[in-house]
Amino acid sequence: MGDAVNLNVSTSKLIFLVKQFDQIQRQIDSHISQLDSIRKEMNKGEYRELDKTIDIIISQIKEDKNCVANLEIYLERIQKIYYKTENKIVQNGNLLEKNSSNNQVGDNGSASPSDMTYKEFLQYRIDNAADINTRKMYEKYLKKIRIKDDSYSDTAHYDNIWNHIKYDEGDDATNVRGIGCTYFHEVGHLVDDQSDWFGSTSTDGSYEFYNKLESDVENYVNNIMEEKGYQNRDDAYDDFSKWLKTDGNMKNGISDLAKGITEGKSCGGWSHSDDYYTEKSIEKEAFAHFFEAGMAADSTKLDYIKEVFPEAYEEYQQMLKEELD
Repeated sequence: MGDAVNLNVSTSKLIFLVKQFDQIQRQIDSHISQLDSIRKEMNKGEYRELDKTIDIIISQIKEDKNCVANLEIYLERIQKIYYKTENKIVQNGNLLEKNSSNNQVGDNGSASPSDMTYKEFLQYRIDNAADINTRKMYEKYLKKIRIKDDSYSDTAHYDNIWNHIKYDEGDDATNVRGIGCTYFHEVGHLVDDQSDWFGSTSTDGSYEFYNKLESDVENYVNNIMEEKGYQNRDDAYDDFSKWLKTDGNMKNGISDLAKGITEGKSCGGWSHSDDYYTEKSIEKEAFAHFFEAGMAADSTKLDYIKEVFPEAYEEYQQMLKEELD
């Protein structure tokens, strides 16, 4: 397979593409062709999840290819899938030859994220965490992080009895919600648990975390009704669900919380089972989702969270500040 295609689209490039709509369609078709070529070289068993993700993105592009506003989002998502897939194949050394002269290098001389190993990418997220207070909490509890099993075949989780984490590092290295999403989410549960003497900080009665989570969702749905002119509240819930499914992997945490808070009336592509949700479980999941987003190297997830949960996020920040003080 040839060199990786650079799919970055700058703002100025996007403006040019808008003016040249025929060129947009040719580029979309080219990207779809690139993805098909990549998929043909994949080991179907090992890359099944990435294969499914590419199918979803291609389908969304074809359905919405006339919507220029979404083009940049689609291209960025394709780029992430492309590089993760290529990098994984190269690491296995069985499908592609990597030309060292073509390796990308950052401004400081370090390898770009697409060239990093899983452990290097975790450190990259730590060094470039989107929220400074979340990173400080991570650093404060770093010595307490215990990984009991990093090849765990069942559901990843933090065990608050034994204070350790079990998850599958291999799966997390190709996580469609972001490399390292599972690791930092479970560490979020660990920090939440160990930062309070009698349970979890998120469920501490001195905070109004659940009330603000619920209020934020209520306000968000009300705003949808007002902006769209809906008379039926179920229409607003459906609209919210549709929004959650757009760039859904980056809204995985919001989707999970929205399902629990609305009792299933709104949900994107990610959630727990219906019987999982209680006020306390929602508070704990919110803390872990906010923590994971804060430990991302870019602010995409965090920006979505702040959009839907402005008051609850401020309460989360208050928890961190009081613990750090």
